[in-house]
Amino acid sequence: MDGEEGLIGANVFKDFLVDLDFAEQKLRLGELPKRPGDPVGQAELPDDDDEDDGDSAGRFQDAYISPEMKSFTRVYRFGHMILVPTKVGDVPNKLFLLDSGSFDNEISPSTASLITKTYTDKYLSVKGMSGYVKDVSRADKAVLEFGHLRQENQDLTAFRLDSISGNAGTEVSGILGFVVLNLLDLKIDYRDNLVDFGFKPNPWLKRAVR
Repeated sequence: MDGEEGLIGANVFKDFLVDLDFAEQKLRLGELPKRPGDPVGQAELPDDDDEDDGDSAGRFQDAYISPEMKSFTRVYRFGHMILVPTKVGDVPNKLFLLDSGSFDNEISPSTASLITKTYTDKYLSVKGMSGYVKDVSRADKAVLEFGHLRQENQDLTAFRLDSISGNAGTEVSGILGFVVLNLLDLKIDYRDNLVDFGFKPNPWLKRAVR
């Protein structure tokens, strides 16, 4: 984060359909489908004192899945955190955090132990905004399935995610980082807790290979 002066979370745009096109390095804001019976209005950024409860109207409502969003994946949202139901090997129903600030995919040691071997790598270190992470190891291999995608991972970084789980109030078993998000066009609906994972190979990587 050297040289950066601040962070803007994507949930600031919770009244919009947020399109994070990592491959093209673009952020697009679109209109969310109107709920049946909702008045016609224009989406706008929330005021500083607006509570981020997933409902800009200030009341609880059922999630709405419009016909054009049937292919989106239901996710769980805890404040700004988006947790994605993920299958790890043959073990389903694990929750992984979407985090573009994490370069690699990560997994908790307890989850890794369910499907593969872990081993210590004394040369491996992980540093986040809160400092270095203790007790880092590697998971031999793991296949992650989320949305409509499946990714094989070798030497997956493993460390305890207790602080993230504590902040969320539920167990977080891993992190989907930039190494996979870089290949996606993510469309996020914070209002209804929906995400579309569109596979889109990075054109800059293709040009570099050529």
